[in-house]
Amino acid sequence: MSLSCLPDEVLKMVMQHVPLRDRLTNCCLVNRRLHAAAVAATDQVMLATDHMTTKAFRWLASYGHHVTKLHVDVCNTPLQQLPCPNLQELKFNCCSVQLEPTAGGQGIIEQCIKLTRLDLSCHIMDNPRIGGMSCLDRLQQLQHLHVHPRGPWPAWHPYTIKGLPSSTLPCLQQLTYLSVQNLSVENLPQLGSLTRLQGLSFGVTGATVFGPSTVHGLVFPDSLTSFHVQTSVEGGVLSMLPTRLRVLELGYVVQGPIEGLDLLLSGVARQQHLTRLSILSSEVQELE
Repeated sequence: MSLSCLPDEVLKMVMQHVPLRDRLTNCCLVNRRLHAAAVAATDQVMLATDHMTTKAFRWLASYGHHVTKLHVDVCNTPLQQLPCPNLQELKFNCCSVQLEPTAGGQGIIEQCIKLTRLDLSCHIMDNPRIGGMSCLDRLQQLQHLHVHPRGPWPAWHPYTIKGLPSSTLPCLQQLTYLSVQNLSVENLPQLGSLTRLQGLSFGVTGATVFGPSTVHGLVFPDSLTSFHVQTSVEGGVLSMLPTRLRVLELGYVVQGPIEGLDLLLSGVARQQHLTRLSILSSEVQELE
């Protein structure tokens, strides 16, 4: 019995077990049926080594509309185009990407507006000083956003954004998880508009300590179940968090008078559903 005798759906399942390199090169050249099965089977592309990247992106140029999930862990060539209009999950790591449109073309985000999950642990080539990341406004179906930019080379010189454009967060109403290396003080009051947000992890740029006395209009959504902050906070922040939290991680606690510690303790005591609590602070001994 030859492969050509198998039904299309079975042939597709067979192709899914063939290594990506062989599927996109050898299998596609056998005949039209195997070519069609190889294309149909490649709705998820994971690139963990650079030697396969060139061939894979040539393939995406022709058949990228079949791909719904793309993970790129290593790529020595800066990425500026991604012809995958039906992409739902996109993850970049250890590479350089241009999200905004370039001269005479579309940016990566404009080509992938159906994304529900976006993970940017990479070098973002958009200039953060001139409104970089504003393209995220277009991702109205996005549910999971992770933005932790890095430097472009293995030495990983720190590369950070200093907050998202003011128009971005109010547009992302479907978000259930948000992790950003740095939010600006101006971004913090916008968090309250994300009514579906369950997981929140961030640092703050432009302030050494944040809380109700330093950020006007600070509100957190009632849907939160996980809260992780990497910046010093006022003790009163915990009293503003919803009581359904299961995970609470504070990277730093503001050092100050005992009243601040009392607020911290009373805020923790409100959380009856916690399964994980982490407070990293030089003040921990004084809480006893």
